[in-house]
Amino acid sequence: MEVTLTVDKLKPPTGKGKPIILVACGCFNPITFMHLRVQEMAKDWCVRNGFEVLGGYISPAGDGYKKEGLLKASHRVAMAEISLRDSSWIMLDPWESRQLEYTRTLKVLDRFHDQINKIYGSGIGVMLVCGADLVASFNIPGVWADEDVRSIVEKHGIIVVERESEDLNAVIEKNKMIKDIRANIHIIPQDIQNEMSST
Repeated sequence: MEVTLTVDKLKPPTGKGKPIILVACGCFNPITFMHLRVQEMAKDWCVRNGFEVLGGYISPAGDGYKKEGLLKASHRVAMAEISLRDSSWIMLDPWESRQLEYTRTLKVLDRFHDQINKIYGSGIGVMLVCGADLVASFNIPGVWADEDVRSIVEKHGIIVVERESEDLNAVIEKNKMIKDIRANIHIIPQDIQNEMSST
């Protein structure tokens, strides 16, 4: 099912840094303060490191994900919409949540890239924002397709918030698909350690 990308909080590029949008994918079962905090941390890191953040998106997984205990997508989307009302830059994109089948993260990011660059012409990057547990899952057999992991990192890039219990450098070094392009994985240290998942 096609859904028009929400752009009401998107700002045009000004030339003050490499223009990007930040995308967080996941169940958001339900969305929490920490999900939003991770986005804010990623934006702060980007501003300090020469990027211009044009906007951010939350993209909840659809019902096709079939995770035990997963609330209906319509409920998770409604909660995310309420949570994002006061954000000046993060938007909800319901496209993934409305797909009948499970949608791979790479497909979601590619769609964002295509849609954003139709609006602005070209040159807008898309980066996946996530927690350390997602990057660690790259090394769990059967969870990710190797070619998807490679494409996500190489084509889009990742901003990941570290967690003390996950040695992200070891995770990256162990993965033959991404260790040679590790420069596209940007690790944000946490000033205050929090071992809980965002959910």
